[in-house]
Amino acid sequence: MRNRTPTVLVALLVVALAACATVQPGQDVILVNAERDLKIAVGTIDNLFKVDYENWKVIDPLIPGWKAAVNALRVAAPPVIDAADGSIKAYRAALALYRVDPTQVTQEQLNALGNDLGTKIVAAVNLGKQAAAIIGQWKGSGT
Repeated sequence: MRNRTPTVLVALLVVALAACATVQPGQDVILVNAERDLKIAVGTIDNLFKVDYENWKVIDPLIPGWKAAVNALRVAAPPVIDAADGSIKAYRAALALYRVDPTQVTQEQLNALGNDLGTKIVAAVNLGKQAAAIIGQWKGSGT
């Protein structure tokens, strides 16, 4: 059986290499970018919730479905964000073990954790994109 790197891990690595000129020497590109992407996604979702909290009485009558979309994200976001955060922690722990003693964690195990991390970060980023699209409805309405 050939040793193949998971597709999501490769895709995440390509994006990470292209987007991350500021990774310090010795830092893991996948980990740095996963943490950055999760932070941006969470910040965008939090921004949506803040806009909703402060303006929902004005927005809701103007944008049909606003409250339903915001509430759907309120339900969907916590488990996705928790899963992504847990995956970051698992990858970080395995990477630390791998760097100390590569016999403790194999490259295949590390790749599997990286693949899981990529999948979960993509899910969180997609929620962040949804939040941005919802905010865009309000800001795009001219109010």
